[in-house]
Amino acid sequence: MSPEPDNPAFEEAITQAENLGQRREFEQARSVLLRAAKEQKQPDSATRLLQRALQFPGDSSGVWLAMGKVAHKQEQDAQALQHLKTGIWLAMKLNLTDRVQKGMQQIENLDTEVDTSWRQKTQDWLNEQKPTPAPQAIHLCDFCGQDKFAPGELFEGLRTTICPGCVHKLHLRLEKKQNSSD
Repeated sequence: MSPEPDNPAFEEAITQAENLGQRREFEQARSVLLRAAKEQKQPDSATRLLQRALQFPGDSSGVWLAMGKVAHKQEQDAQALQHLKTGIWLAMKLNLTDRVQKGMQQIENLDTEVDTSWRQKTQDWLNEQKPTPAPQAIHLCDFCGQDKFAPGELFEGLRTTICPGCVHKLHLRLEKKQNSSD
């Protein structure tokens, strides 16, 4: 991403998000970029920050809703509608009822035609839902299945998580294997 001239907040947000991303703290990286995008005076800068936020894995429904808001401010309601519908669809997949409702409220402010069947399907989905709290992080060891761990106790890899007890068992197993091959 090319530098933004005379926009230190933009550059700081990008740098901070990249550092968080390197540490695999994707949710925090997305939050930094979302917050910075809301503070931007120039819609183009906000859009670039939000586009960068989409590159991090995880729940991007909030980013799409923010992109819809920015597009609406730029009077690009057709594009805003597509962004909002994407954010709503993703939020539905994650059962984030509050976020779906927020997106639907944003759609009401648009000056564009919304497909009535899509609106009805979304409203039907909302009617079937019970209010749910934001998803809690599950601290679960992929090896033993235990889930009674405090944040930071588990070791996280690209696709798996392991607890200290399983690390110890693995270490003993490797020592035993090494000793038997000597």
